[in-house]
Amino acid sequence: MTGPAPPGYLAGLFRSLQGEGPWAGRPEVFLRLAGCSVGCPWCDTRDAWERPPSFPVAGGEAEPNPVEADRAVRLAKEAARPSCKWISFTGGEPLEQGPFLRALLPLLRGEGFFLHLETAGVHPGPLESLLPFLDQVSMDWKLPSLGGRDFRPAHKACLRVLSSWEGGKAVKIVVGASCPPSEAEEALGEALGICPDARPVLQPLTAPASAEPEPGALDLCLALAWKWGERAPSLRVLPQVHKLLGLP
Repeated sequence: MTGPAPPGYLAGLFRSLQGEGPWAGRPEVFLRLAGCSVGCPWCDTRDAWERPPSFPVAGGEAEPNPVEADRAVRLAKEAARPSCKWISFTGGEPLEQGPFLRALLPLLRGEGFFLHLETAGVHPGPLESLLPFLDQVSMDWKLPSLGGRDFRPAHKACLRVLSSWEGGKAVKIVVGASCPPSEAEEALGEALGICPDARPVLQPLTAPASAEPEPGALDLCLALAWKWGERAPSLRVLPQVHKLLGLP
């Protein structure tokens, strides 16, 4: 007999437009989960690396952490009024709170929401357990030259999980001006070799406090996009759109 579902820790619950990847521009309610052990140097949500005692809620007062799944559902429904149907889980790293999401996602699906997960792509086990309740997954492929850590084995494991799943999937590669061009190209080839129907996105690196891509990063993305046009017709080069629009 299983015990009660554990509560979760959020860093925020807010309304915005999807700002990254092939579904950019879509209105969504975001649940930003708190806690991340990845710690990318370019991260613009470092306040979500740790678990705070409370979290801000769109249009309301701060809520205490941890939060029960049923309370999170009520808060999301309030934020979604009058008619938003998409909820996105971002972070931090959402998959570091797999048991909480395992309780929360079915409740939100039962309310008629479509569910989108944003993940660093380093936790294949929790990812696989949550796929039955998700509609879309956007995962990162992190280049070692940017972050100093090699997550390729975990990325490959996550993509193998996604390769047999019928939901919408995207793989995002952040490219900086200092990245060797061959590194980004190899990442693109490896990702699509494992999961050919994932929609690839090259995102030029943006400094945490800026809305503009790093000088030179866009040039690298464009060069790779022109080279891969035939092999990856769904490839997109996209910045962080929400930053350009001044949105959270």
